[in-house]
Amino acid sequence: MADAQDLTKNVRSAHDPAALCVQLDAALGNEDARQLLEALGSEPLGLRVTGNLTAQDVADSANGTLLAHAILAWTRFEAVNRLIEERPKRQIVDLPCGYTTRGASACKRGRTYFGLDAPSVVGAMGPAAQRVIAGKGNKPRIGLLGSRPMGHAYYRACETTKYSSLRIALKEVVGRLVLATDGLLARLTQRELEELFASVRKLLLAHGGSWILAERDFALCGHDVALAVLGGDAELAALCEAQAAQAEEALDVKSGGNVWFDPNEQRVQEFVERMGFGMQKIPLRDLLPQNFGALGLTPEVEAAVREAFEELFVWELWVAKSGGPYVYHSKRFYACGKVEDSVLRLELRGHLDSYTSPELLTVFQRTKPQTLRGIEVDLRDLDYISSAGIRVLLVMYRSVEGEEHFVIKNPNASVRVVLEATGLTDLYHA
Repeated sequence: MADAQDLTKNVRSAHDPAALCVQLDAALGNEDARQLLEALGSEPLGLRVTGNLTAQDVADSANGTLLAHAILAWTRFEAVNRLIEERPKRQIVDLPCGYTTRGASACKRGRTYFGLDAPSVVGAMGPAAQRVIAGKGNKPRIGLLGSRPMGHAYYRACETTKYSSLRIALKEVVGRLVLATDGLLARLTQRELEELFASVRKLLLAHGGSWILAERDFALCGHDVALAVLGGDAELAALCEAQAAQAEEALDVKSGGNVWFDPNEQRVQEFVERMGFGMQKIPLRDLLPQNFGALGLTPEVEAAVREAFEELFVWELWVAKSGGPYVYHSKRFYACGKVEDSVLRLELRGHLDSYTSPELLTVFQRTKPQTLRGIEVDLRDLDYISSAGIRVLLVMYRSVEGEEHFVIKNPNASVRVVLEATGLTDLYHA
């Protein structure tokens, strides 16, 4: 077991994912992260990630369990970074920003960045980020609260759920936004959660763009990742959970008990829809950092960690128009559903098989209006369909009355063969 000093480090770090990301980045050789730790006056926690972890490393709770927490935090942080990079023309809003290198890195790439958080955080991060940007001879381009804007990175104190405060903090915004939220929602009551969603919706109505949320699936399924990192050691994985509980007590962090973390995902999706958002779930396996192997895990442990991430998603929300759209997107499969004049129109791409067919069913259920006159399914870009996919099409077919109200369009030759073999010939039109 860890001694008291090591356990205190673990407890506090386990519930400060932003700071833990910087620690792991620094251990992996990220110079910006190392400089940020130095500028913030933070000491490295001694994570050992060079070379393969030994059995002793994994058994050492002062390093092994902390590494599990670090991988959970760092992976979702890097996943959000990849999504931000894929939206290059948008201005970045971190809500909250915490202690990360995202602002400095964005500024160096010529992006406009807004880090919003409590006064104590932005008061430390503004000067620290300026030092990181200037550390390699770059001209400082930081705009601080109350000073003349000088560039592409701004750190602003604000009340994160209040639209009036957010609007003032983002007064320099020009163009579309990509907002990122991690580590905030668990602390909100249901009323505060609704206030935050309403405020973000107003921002997106004014500027356009989308909102990336990463913490729900990690909160519900992080145990499996921790167990994989720790080589399947259930005792150490239980220690991880105990440390998280100790962190909440030590830091006086209380869960808000809101719907976002309800295990029943349908309730969450209903809340998202009620608050006026469309959404897509992006599989984390498609967003794993390119330098994931640099963590020094053994091949067996790395394979187990990747498998554990199979069931985790990052959520992206945008202001919904009437009738959707609702989107599911991964490397294997894409489904988009939207309603026009009480007709549900679905566009499918990729592989519709036993793994992806439940996602199509979810898109159908979440998009289907109360009054449904018909369904059109466009298969132009669908490469493969299995019997599981056919079963979902039949579920949709039975939800409307008569073949004339269910139409399959543009199947390719191989998909057409499957449709014909299952007796659905009369349902498609070229």
